[in-house]
Amino acid sequence: MIWRYISALHRSHQRYLSRVMQPLGITASEITFVVCLCKIGTGSQRQLSRELSVDEALTVRAVKSLEQKGIVRRRRSETDRRQYEVALTPLGESIRPQVFASMEEWAGELLSGFSEEEIQLLSAMLETMYQRAGETLQRTM
Repeated sequence: MIWRYISALHRSHQRYLSRVMQPLGITASEITFVVCLCKIGTGSQRQLSRELSVDEALTVRAVKSLEQKGIVRRRRSETDRRQYEVALTPLGESIRPQVFASMEEWAGELLSGFSEEEIQLLSAMLETMYQRAGETLQRTM
């Protein structure tokens, strides 16, 4: 049953992000790349894929779309010409406060009524599950 709830939470989060990011013209799947770039700064498309645990083809499509919208820039890596380095543009940087405010609002709604101790416990358990999922995937590849 826990998987049903995790999946439903993810879908709800995607719908929420789609609504609040609509005025910016950013999709829910694109916003995860913006958040990742806010955290890591400049990174390769391969690095973004690893950080977000997503397929590289999805990363290429999202980055291309964000580039067309003026939110990110791509350029060939100087050290590895096969790779592209991706970074936020000034426009991308300007939406950072709105992006993080939306994320915090969502978390605040979902976690309201929980104690700080409960939130930390939930976070630790989910992190452990995430790590185990990665380990399981590595063993089965």
